[in-house]
Formats: sequence, structure tokens, C-alpha cells
Amino acid sequence: MKFFGRVALWVLGSTGVLLASGWLASNLYIQSPGAHQKICAALSRSIGLPLSFFRISYAPWSGLVLTDVLVQEPGDPRVLLRAAQLRIRCSYLQIFRHELLVKQLALQQVNLNLPAAFAVEAHGPSSAAGPLPPHAAADLSLPAAAPGNGSRSRFRRSFLIQIQRFKLTDGTVNLLSRDGVPVATLRGLGFSVHLEGSRYLGKLQADGVTLGNSLDLEDLASPVQITDGRLALSSIEARVYSGQVSGNLLVDLSTPPYSYRLALQASGVNVSDLAPHLNELMDRAHGTLQASLDLRGATGEGNPMQGSGQLQIDSCYLDQYPLLQEIGRWTQVDELQRLQLDRAAAQFHVNGPVVAFESINLVSKNCQVALHGVIDAAQHVDLTGRLTINQFLSQKIPNELEENFIPNGDDHSRILDFKVVGPVSHPQTDLFDRIIGNKKKLFRRLLGGERHDKPREALPRPAPSDL
Repeated sequence: MKFFGRVALWVLGSTGVLLASGWLASNLYIQSPGAHQKICAALSRSIGLPLSFFRISYAPWSGLVLTDVLVQEPGDPRVLLRAAQLRIRCSYLQIFRHELLVKQLALQQVNLNLPAAFAVEAHGPSSAAGPLPPHAAADLSLPAAAPGNGSRSRFRRSFLIQIQRFKLTDGTVNLLSRDGVPVATLRGLGFSVHLEGSRYLGKLQADGVTLGNSLDLEDLASPVQITDGRLALSSIEARVYSGQVSGNLLVDLSTPPYSYRLALQASGVNVSDLAPHLNELMDRAHGTLQASLDLRGATGEGNPMQGSGQLQIDSCYLDQYPLLQEIGRWTQVDELQRLQLDRAAAQFHVNGPVVAFESINLVSKNCQVALHGVIDAAQHVDLTGRLTINQFLSQKIPNELEENFIPNGDDHSRILDFKVVGPVSHPQTDLFDRIIGNKKKLFRRLLGGERHDKPREALPRPAPSDL
């Protein structure tokens, strides 16, 4: 018995020494300059872009571990992807059957800068679907695909690759405009999916999302499903300025140009918190915002975003606008000092960089402002408006100003058309000039005693009414 015990210990010890020696030898080999270069070249070919890393190691329990991974287009100073660590855990038993099973593909501390047309320009129509293109590694049987096109992809050397799990932690994703400015940023991104039958299921979450410089969402989360190259975020939930955002996103990654459809609904958003992020356009607005948005489009040139939406602000009021104060002083209408609105709503369509407002309606007890027009590329405003006042306000306006308002044809209201144009941050309007009218004539009347008061006593005084 002692003899067999010593033999067993000797066998176990020898096996351990052989495994340790093999592990050490494999690490020495893959860390050698020649192997390092071959691995970089193989991975670069697999994703269609130059990839480099600082160090690579292998252990049976953790698989291949690449540190300080960098993906960068030639001649472009911007880094497309930087990851502190890439882990690839594989089961190698199927290699002899020309299959490679990737148990887990994991990225940690990722920073991704993604131009809007990256997928189309970098890979072209031959790419398969997925967050990363599933091309083959020519000289090394390493997984180069991420989930998105079913459960298997084919290597150039007739290898089949199957990824069971994909995981990304602590990520930051920047979606860049043509001039390199972030139009959307996801912070603290976590993404994980696992293979279940012929589809991938999982979840996405992010600590925060910034859209341009005007909208911040917190605690974004959604279930994830990837089937036949289609990515679906079926139940998006997030917090935004004391309110909630919900919706869904569907992206077809199977064939370029990659089409998408996004539907969002917002409720309970505090306008006072949102207004400071809108370039002073609504910095004196108050109320609770409800909104819906439906967008569709595709990546790449010649595929403008299309869609529609509507906005509504409940319990809305505007206060201390210098223009309204000045108009209120000249017209002797006190309510313009703090305009309490019964209704504030807008409907619009999106066509590429142009947002066309079909209607913007601001309705108070005694007056109404209606606008329509466009905002081009989020830069320039071109709106046509109409101010309508009822008979109650009309009687309070001095004679010198009332004649600038046109009778509306309903015997109890008057209208005045005006324009709003200029940059989004500081739009200008001719409303004040339209109300004042001929300034020289007005000043002559005021200073020369030409003012003629209208016989208000001859007019019946109606009760205030809504328009």
C-alpha cells in the first residue's frame, strides 16, 4: 500500500510539474516579441482595425488576459477603443472538431469613441452583425466576434466560433459628430449577455447619459435581447430632472447601413431644472414637462434621421422676461409680468438636422401665442408667430398701441403677427417693435398732446374669457 501511495504521489507531483511547466512555457511563448506581434496582427485582421496591447498572459482559470488594449485608426490621433483588460476564456476540447467555444469574453474599464458612420466606413457590407465584426483570426484560433449574429461564426480556416457570454464593465461610450464633438455620452456602462438557444439575453445599465450639452439621464437600465443580428432594448428606464423616461430601441445590425428605431416617453420632468441646460431659451419657464419622441434612421451618409414628437408643460408660467416686462409696461397689461399659462404644447417633426414645429401654443386666460417654423441643425431659429388678445386686454391697451393690432374677425379679439429668428441660444423677436409700431408717430402723440383716448365708456365691458 505504501508503494502504491508513493507511486500515486509521484504521478500527481509529476503531473503538477508538467502542468506548471506547460503553463510557464505557454506564457513565455505568448509573451515573446514574435508571438506578441502575431497575436496583435491576428486580432487586428479580425476587427479590421489596428489593435495593440501592452501585455498578455494565460492561466487555466482566467484564460487569455490582455492588458492596456488599444484600437486606433491609422493616421487618426483619436483612440477608438481603450480597455484596461480583455479576458478570453475558452474551452479547447472542440478544436479538433474545428470548433472553438468561448465561455466568456470580457472587457473592463472601456473607453469607446464611436463616430456615427464608424460601422459602415470601417467594415463595409461584408461585415456580419454584432457589436464587433466576427471576422476570422488568420494565424491564431482566437475569438474575434462578439454576440449579435446568432450563436456561431465561421473562421477563414473552417473554424466555428461560439461565444457563450459577453460582458463589459465600467465603460464610457462617446458618440462623436463629424467634427469630433460628443453628441452623446454613456458613463459607468455595464453590458452583459449570455447565449440561450439561438439568441442572447442580458441587461444594460449606465450611471448616466448626456445628450449634447442639454440633457442628462441617470440610472439608465434595460433588458437586452440579440436575435439574428437585431439588438433590442425592450424596456428602457431612466431618471431625468425629477422625472422619468421610458421607451425602447431596436437596431438592425445584420446589414449596413444599420437601421434603428427609438421611442421615448418622458413624464414629470421639472422644467426649472431642465431650463438651465437649454442655452437660456427657457431659463424663466416653470412647470412639469410631458413629452414623447419617435425617431428612426440608419448610420452613415445619406440616411437622415426622421421622426416626430410632442411636448406639453402642465402648470406652466413664465416670469420676469425683460421683453414681457417692457411690453407689459407699454400696454399696461399687468399679467405679462408673470404669464400664467393654461396650456403650453408643441408638435414637431424631425428631418435630419432640421426640426420643423407644426405648432407651438402658449395659451393664458386672456391671450394666446401661436408659433410655427423650424430650428436648423440645433443652431438657428426661424419661427413665425401670432399674438391674439381678447377684448378684455384690448380695452386696457392705450389707443396709440391698439391700432397696431388687427381685428380678428370674431368681434372680440385682435391679432398681431411677429417673427422669432437668430441663434438658439439668443433668439431675437420683432414683437416689441410690432406692438409699438411707428415710434416717431407714437412719440409725437405722447409728447405733443396728440393722444386721443377712445370712448371706453361707450363699449360694454365683457367679463374675462378664454380664447
